[in-house]
Amino acid sequence: MKKIILSIVITLISLFAFAQVNVPRKLANYEAANWKVWLLDKSHSITIDAPPATTQSKAELQLVKQGISRLDDKKLSAIKYWDAGAPAYRWNQIASHV
Repeated sequence: MKKIILSIVITLISLFAFAQVNVPRKLANYEAANWKVWLLDKSHSITIDAPPATTQSKAELQLVKQGISRLDDKKLSAIKYWDAGAPAYRWNQIASHV
């Protein structure tokens, strides 16, 4: 019995593999080959802002916690609706009805 199941699985896998071979593939877009390269003579010319102070970060976290505490059932159901599936899940549903 195990040999029969194994042979069926191997047959299905090989059929699937051969079916994928004949699929026409879209050619890659090589626009990136025409992009201009930026060369920097001096890396110190790039500046990055300092991270916010600890007090500012704590204040922002407090605002987030306050916002979370104000969520009602209607807002939570909207969050659950848009949080379903992959990021584009709901947008794909909407686009299919247009």
